[in-house]
Amino acid sequence: MKKRYYFMDLMAIVSSFAVVMLHTSGSATGLKVVVNRFTPDGLWSIMPNILFAFAVPIFFMQSGAKVLNYRDRYDTKTFFTKRVSKVVVPFTFWSILGYILFKAVQGSNFLQSFLAESIIGPYWFFYSIIAFYLCVPVLSLLVQYVSDRLLLYLIGLVIFFKSVLPLAAVIFGQSMPFLNSLPLGGGYLQYFLLGWYIANHELSGKKRKWIYMLGIGMLALEIALTLGLSYQTPRLPYYDYSPGYIKNFYDIANFPELCVVVALFTWLKQSEEKIRSWNFKDQLPKAAGITFGIYLLHPFVIFYLLPFLQSWLGTSPVGVRCLAYPIVIYLVSALLTIILRKIPSAKYVLP
Repeated sequence: MKKRYYFMDLMAIVSSFAVVMLHTSGSATGLKVVVNRFTPDGLWSIMPNILFAFAVPIFFMQSGAKVLNYRDRYDTKTFFTKRVSKVVVPFTFWSILGYILFKAVQGSNFLQSFLAESIIGPYWFFYSIIAFYLCVPVLSLLVQYVSDRLLLYLIGLVIFFKSVLPLAAVIFGQSMPFLNSLPLGGGYLQYFLLGWYIANHELSGKKRKWIYMLGIGMLALEIALTLGLSYQTPRLPYYDYSPGYIKNFYDIANFPELCVVVALFTWLKQSEEKIRSWNFKDQLPKAAGITFGIYLLHPFVIFYLLPFLQSWLGTSPVGVRCLAYPIVIYLVSALLTIILRKIPSAKYVLP
């Protein structure tokens, strides 16, 4: 019987809440704070974007850890069948529903909007993970048959091209012809490979110490540079980020945030034995089981419920709104997931 890793369940729960936090309190518009100049209230919409940026990368790492060894459990045809039923079908269904309800893209038909990732903003991650799934049959052979040294070489190469060079291009204000030199696996391949490697290898205490130090240092750097540059130059044309913050230093594709996410993943993995001692550990799989439903439903809950929350709490301190919005949205999304799953046919679109 396959051993259950509770740290994976905990990560799913934490990352799903972080996603909701980003899409509510990470929005200056949602909090109704001024962003065309640096203000104390503006910190409440800047900090969630930095502190909770790990949300989707952690999910990518989990996916890599779980699917890159699929050949140990079933064949490639079964792998694709499972991915289509559990990911592609729900993604397509809720995208169609979002297109009908939101009417966000006037003048564009569904196919145009779908291919342009412009129907439901938070669904961007599906395009990246589907690209990864298409490459898994090849990548699974690499992790199964190449040596650890070659695998680390590949991971280092991917990090360089997909995390270091993009940030260097921003810092030096130069486009770099090598940015798209490693197309396999999509733009976040580094997270999928690192998730598999860390989950399947025991890192020495010394290596973990360096990972934690680098993660903490890079988080401090992200905060300092983002706040500092936002204060000095709220809108740099080259950065072209609508709220006016210097996003590139905590962007999930770039090296600083990669270090933060890897440190968090490593720390949670090392906490497995402590998590197993928790009295409520058996509830973690149940809570983790609805997180994908929360991800699918929360954009709809935000669209319809957030205006009421803004009206109700609009005069409250920004700190209260920053915490209240995501908690309410998360709990309502979870409740809707549980209720809708009671419909017999819902299992096809809300796995």
